[in-house]
Amino acid sequence: AYISLRILPETRRDEQRKGIEAEGEEEILDLAVSLKEEVGRIPGESEIVDMSEALGHSKRLAIVGVAGSGKTTLLQWVGLTMARDMLGKSKELKPDQKAMVQEVGRPLLPVLVPLREFNRYCLEKKCDRSARALLDFIPQYVKERHPTLDLPADFFSKHLEEGAIVMFDGVDEVALDDRAAVRAAIEHLLRDFKDSPTRCLVTSRSAAYFRDAQLAEGFVRADVQPLTTEQRAELIRSWYKAIYHGDPDGAKNASKDLIRRIESADPRVENLARTPLMATIFAIVHQEGGELPRQRAELYEKCVNFLLTEPHKKEDEAGRSLQDWGGVDPTTRRSRLAFIAFKTMELGQEGDAILEDELVDLLWAEFRGAEDESAARKDARTFVRLVADRGGLLEERERRYGFYTHRTFREYLAGRYLVEEMDADE
Repeated sequence: AYISLRILPETRRDEQRKGIEAEGEEEILDLAVSLKEEVGRIPGESEIVDMSEALGHSKRLAIVGVAGSGKTTLLQWVGLTMARDMLGKSKELKPDQKAMVQEVGRPLLPVLVPLREFNRYCLEKKCDRSARALLDFIPQYVKERHPTLDLPADFFSKHLEEGAIVMFDGVDEVALDDRAAVRAAIEHLLRDFKDSPTRCLVTSRSAAYFRDAQLAEGFVRADVQPLTTEQRAELIRSWYKAIYHGDPDGAKNASKDLIRRIESADPRVENLARTPLMATIFAIVHQEGGELPRQRAELYEKCVNFLLTEPHKKEDEAGRSLQDWGGVDPTTRRSRLAFIAFKTMELGQEGDAILEDELVDLLWAEFRGAEDESAARKDARTFVRLVADRGGLLEERERRYGFYTHRTFREYLAGRYLVEEMDADE
């Protein structure tokens, strides 16, 4: 069940900016851009493109999006497209896949590199994160998963020279202290093959990318856009078709019912299902209970638990290490996030977008396991950054934190904090 994502390349944003600035409306532009980023969408469908057109903008794309926006799935789709074409199965490609191959010019060997796995490899080998380490890691990573393959030692370096499409997934999943080194390793590797036709895609959640994961070396940022109502309906129909395999009537009736329930729900609920992950969570909740919970709190509870436990991640060793990110269990993460929601709501409008230092001031006393205030503040700062990188609820924009994409989750979490506090008082 795959929906072709809509992407806004950075070049289109720059072209739009130049066009308006030429008319002397810079102040209006700045306001418009801030409002567009506020809702996570740039109006003007003519500027939004699909993946095939985005690849025409640059050989190097940084695909940036919120949690669950489909970045990893997009890489898998690109890889599958290239692999099928290389194997002479171009007849199996859908129109958007054929368009992508045509835009690239020829099929390229797809190489998918989970960056959390690369970082773990460097820790185990006690080696520097470098271009050489990346070249050593890729064949080992592939061999571990496909032990029957007998590839030449220079297989990947040769293809990088002749032309490949290298996809580095999850800059945000690399430990904070290691991101700069991993980013530099990617840039150095690409510099080594700068004269080859090799293309590169990198994915990252928005907060991590804008803070400490931005790539130089000619990368164009491509922001993943929210699902349209039509895309969401298509995803739900495809999802139920897979679940009700062999029962087309059951799939049709179930998807029709869920689509109707979402579109007739409270607008705050309807607007939640604007990413593939959130639409899928709605489908899971609907499929398990035969309906969406009538109480928003129950629906939010299920969504928050899903987002903070990341059960959608693959069960590999590096993936399991994400389960307790921040060094705490999901329940503790939720309690701390609820505390942040309550405290920022207490501040009124000032709490809608709060500076990191101010958020740490509010939070550090909750870290009672720390021996002193300095250590507690450090732990609080780490938690704030991690929850913005991984949780998908609290986000960072322009060095300020807020529940930008999912504002109603803040209301739910703040209410949950009040209930827990009242229970504790009793």
